[in-house]
Amino acid sequence: MRLMKKTGIFFSILLLMSTLPVYTAKAAFAPPFDVSSNSVYLVNLDTGSVLYAKNEKQKVQPAVLSQIMTEIVALTEIKDQTTQVTAPSAIYNDLYGKSVYTADIRPLEKLSAKDFLYGMFLQNSYEAALSLANHISGSTSAFVTKMNEMAKTIGAVDTSFANPTGMDDNNQYTTAY
Repeated sequence: MRLMKKTGIFFSILLLMSTLPVYTAKAAFAPPFDVSSNSVYLVNLDTGSVLYAKNEKQKVQPAVLSQIMTEIVALTEIKDQTTQVTAPSAIYNDLYGKSVYTADIRPLEKLSAKDFLYGMFLQNSYEAALSLANHISGSTSAFVTKMNEMAKTIGAVDTSFANPTGMDDNNQYTTAY
């Protein structure tokens, strides 16, 4: 339980740090090495000055950040991680025929919320993400609304989620900004 909370806090801080408020100053730092990342936005938190920026407004797919946000919302919404969650059989229709990460959770299988969270943390499990989303909000779309609300709350203003799994979607993006 402690490890889960620490891990959740770590990922919350990581997501928060990657989506800090926007500063408008020009970058004043040129690193003495090649930056291989496609987009970067580095800010001095003490002064608010931009130290380095590269393609900071470029939209990219958030991939696993979607599952981190799913985990943050789930940890916020589910107070008792021993709560039993059922993997709804309908979610498997969205995954059929796609190359997705799985924790081998079967349709209608009942596990604790903690087990589903572990499936996401350790396996990037799509069925765990969708099961938690449906358990918490009744539907994937209602859960995505919660994800986007949380993103805005923590300052990720250039981020939009379209699903809890991280599966590519043209309506799902984030920026370094």
